[in-house]
Parts: sequence; C-alpha cells; structure tokens
Amino acid sequence: MDESFLHTMPAGEGFEAFRSLDNTSDTMGNMIRTPSLDTTTVVAKILDNLGDTTTTTSSSSGAAGRNSIRVWNKSARDYIDMKLMKGRSYIVGYDVVRPYLEEGRGIPSGVVYYYYHHCLTLPVMTEFKKAEELFDRLLESHEALVTDHIPNGRDELPSNKEDLEQYNEFEGLIHECGNYILKFKKRLLDGSRKNPDAAAVYGPKMKAKVEGLIERYEEVYEQYEDIIQPLFEHASLQEKDRLRREEERRKQDKKDAIEKDVQQRAQWAANFDKTREEAERAQQEREAAEKERVDAQNAELMAKRREEEEKIRSMDEDTKICTAIKEMLECNDNMTIAQLRMHLGKLKEYISAIASTPEDDQLRTVRLANRSFNDNIGCLPGAVLFLRGVGFQPTIDTNKSHDDMIRFIKLKEPDAVKDWDYWQTWQKRLENYVDFLSTFEAQMPTSFDAQRLFINQADINADHIIQLWHDTGITTSTTSQ
Repeated sequence: MDESFLHTMPAGEGFEAFRSLDNTSDTMGNMIRTPSLDTTTVVAKILDNLGDTTTTTSSSSGAAGRNSIRVWNKSARDYIDMKLMKGRSYIVGYDVVRPYLEEGRGIPSGVVYYYYHHCLTLPVMTEFKKAEELFDRLLESHEALVTDHIPNGRDELPSNKEDLEQYNEFEGLIHECGNYILKFKKRLLDGSRKNPDAAAVYGPKMKAKVEGLIERYEEVYEQYEDIIQPLFEHASLQEKDRLRREEERRKQDKKDAIEKDVQQRAQWAANFDKTREEAERAQQEREAAEKERVDAQNAELMAKRREEEEKIRSMDEDTKICTAIKEMLECNDNMTIAQLRMHLGKLKEYISAIASTPEDDQLRTVRLANRSFNDNIGCLPGAVLFLRGVGFQPTIDTNKSHDDMIRFIKLKEPDAVKDWDYWQTWQKRLENYVDFLSTFEAQMPTSFDAQRLFINQADINADHIIQLWHDTGITTSTTSQ
C-alpha cells in the first residue's frame, strides 16, 4: 500500500485516540499518523483497493451506497451521499469522521482520513511529494550552475548576467527546500522521543524515504556552503550593491520627477492665471467696444426713426396710404409677385380680424419687433405705413424708456357709448380697407409664370392702384380725431 499520499502535521494530543479507533486494519493503523483532532477539515483518500465498501457516519444513519460516503451537511441539517472515486482525494467535513471518534467505531479499510490545514478542491499533493519535486528542481538548477555558470576563482566575477541569475535561482531553491527538510527532521525527532521503539510519525517505508531525501539535500547543501557560495559571494555582494544603488537612483529620479512636476504645475498655474487675466481684460475691452458700437448704431437708428416719425406725423391719412402703395410696388425689388400676394393677404386678414372683434385691445396692439408680425406683414415695405394710414399710432411700453428700441403701434377704438354713430363709421371704414386690399390683390397676375416674377418685372402700375384707392371713396376727414 502506497503511503506517499499521507499528510502529517505537528504532533498533538489527539493522535493516539484517532489511531486506536482503527480496528479493521493494523496496516492502516501504522500508516495513520495524524496527531491533532482540533482542525475542522478532513481529507478522505480513496485507495486503489476500494471495493464494495459502505461507509456511514453513525449507526442510525444507514448505508450510503457503494463506493460512497455519507456526509453531514450542517446547513441542510441532514446527511448527503458523496460518490467517491478510486485513487482520488476529497475534502470532507470533520463531521464525517467525528462519529467514529466519538462512538469508537472502526474506520473502513478502503478509506483513510487525515487532517489537512487548507480546504482544497483539487486532489491533494502531500508535503513529501512537494518536497521531492522541489528537490528535483534544485538538482537541475545545481547541475546547470556547476556546468555552465560557475566562476573559475573566488575573486573572479561571473562572465555574464545569466551566471548570477542562475546562482540566485539555485540559492532560492536551496532555501525553499531547506524549509521542508527542517520540518521532516523535527517530526522524526519528535517521533523518536515519544515512541523510541516505533516510527511514531512515519511508517517504515515513509521514514526511509524522508531520511533519504534529507541525506541527498545535505550533500547538495554542503557543496553550496563550501564551494558555490564562496565563489559567488563577491559577485553577489556587488550585485546587491548595484541593485541598491539602482534603487536609490530610481527613488531619486522619482523624487526629481515629482519636484519637476510640482514646478511645472506651479508654472502652468501661474501662466494660466496670467492668460486668464489677459483673456478677461481682452473680453472686457471687446465688450466695451461692442457696447460702444451698438450704442452708436442705436443712436443713429433712433435718430433716423425720429426723423421718419416726424415725416409720417406730417402726412394726412390719405397721403400715408398712397405712399405705402408706392413703397410696396416701387421700393420692393427683392420680392416676387407670389410673395406680395401672400403678405397683402396677411395684412387683409389682420385688419379684418380687428373689424370683427374691435373690443380685443391686445389684437389692436402691434409690437414692431415681434417675429411673427415681421414674417407675415412687417417685412413688406410700406405695410407698417399702411397701418399708420388706417389709424395706428405709435405708443411706448410703460416699462421702457422713450428711446427704447422696442416700440408699439396701436389702433385706438372710439368710445361707442359716447358716439355710437362715429364708432359705426370707424368699423365700416375698417371693412372698406379690407375691400380695397382685396381689390389691390386682384390686380396681381395669376399665371404660374407671372407669380415667379419680381415686382419690378411685372406690369403693375402704382398710380393705377392709388386711383383704385381714391375710387373707394374712403375719406379721412370724418374719422380723424
């Protein structure tokens, strides 16, 4: 029976109690050397000779089945069956073997339990096997070092960097392997003290393997200590000094980089503040210049508007209408016949709406800067003057100064209570304006090709339209108040 899978741990008080429970196999009793019962994890090794073994955790739990083990599940508070495979290692809870320990029952010969510190989920590799594999790597590294990389003399440095790297690898392996050897020696010593007549920690075969590994390691370590280490000691010290200086240089470079970064950031901050101040000053200058330009432009525009307003105020209503007709037809080079018809239609609709609901004060008030008004009516040259002829008068928003650019025109409704006849005449006059605009619109050519002509290209005579206006018989004397 192969013992190499067995995992042993430092001696403890529970070893004899655990060993004494194995009543089925004296061989297994000699194999089990698990000294402590206070761990919480147990590993079950299924041996190659596992047959129809049935394992249960207590006399009352019943059989778990062929090649399986019944395990107590704490969270489910019930037993579960775990199928076992030959030659594999499993992690199971300590409760699996606790009933055997508490009730004095024998552990089945096909299953060996032993304690393990870590809860692995892969097949268990024992300490001895790990030590053997590590020692094999140590031998390979030793052979490569002695064959190709060792210096000729104690004061001679290695010929290249790979020699020292190989030595460092070998030195690391020999120390790592030495940790296992120290463990094995301590266990052998502890076992001989407690039970001088028997291998209390390892069985005979395992003891021989462990002692053989220790002997071979000591041979290699003796060469390391007497020959290899002295040859590389000088180079190793130099390499350590080089690494130390390199680390110091790296730290200094890092410190210098940090200081440089701090200085750069401070410089950037100073430059940023300076640039920001310059940008703010330039922006203020631009804003001041722009304000000065806008103020001058507004002043010029207001002066022009005052001049125009004075000119309009000097006209009677008939002159306003006639002048508006001339502006629509003679000062309108960029508008087509179709556009003129559309804007005349909007003007007619607006006056018609006032005639229908004259009591709507908001409808009779026009904000000259209103976008919708300008898109539909205000963009037509002469349209605002035509409204002035209808009776609209300029007014100032009470929240604005008299020189404000936002101006209003408003058509004042007569007081029907004071003078009903006059109010009726005023409303009828609005309807007459609507009829005239319909007549004006009817003078426009209607063919598709003519619609695309510009006004100055069409055969429309302003004097003819003015005559049509006079023919309406609308007088201004009866309504001007």
